[in-house]
Amino acid sequence: IVPQGVPTLSIRVTVSDGYLSSYQDVVFTITPVNDAPDVPTVPDQNTLFEDIDFWLDITPYISDTDNILSELTLWTDSAYAQVFNSNKTIRFNYPNNITQEIITIFIDDGEYNISQSGVYINITPVNDAPVVDFKTRTISFYEDTQRVSYLDLNNYVQDIDNPDSALTWAFSGNTNIEISIDTYNKTY
Repeated sequence: IVPQGVPTLSIRVTVSDGYLSSYQDVVFTITPVNDAPDVPTVPDQNTLFEDIDFWLDITPYISDTDNILSELTLWTDSAYAQVFNSNKTIRFNYPNNITQEIITIFIDDGEYNISQSGVYINITPVNDAPVVDFKTRTISFYEDTQRVSYLDLNNYVQDIDNPDSALTWAFSGNTNIEISIDTYNKTY
């Protein structure tokens, strides 16, 4: 095997009959071929949190003896990643309920030489706030009258991390209407 970047080799060929010998130097011209990019191992990533962008710089993990980094094209098979080839970075953003993924990162040198590296991604879940949405719900009544109204508050909240039974309710900003929250039924 000829090392990278050696254009010619000179080898002396010797023949002998046991008494006398002769030799000739033979020059070999080495035609370079494009080698695939080298992606030894991209380390597993264990510092990601759901819903938060995580940037992975690939440049410390790739090299190519024939091409500079800007000539390489990077991509991945992750649906949660966006690749930026200008600086060889990948932005990950994982939604709720995704706690791990095994991805493949591909590097192409444009000469049909593609290298790849598998990477294990571990995503830490975070607690998301419940979302209250009363839509266009308006409760109307006449002044100086008493009205008893019940509203199932569970119909107006979503919490992807907790069941309705784990939520607590409170109200504020009112001095003229008597409101009570039944914590069992979540009505007012």
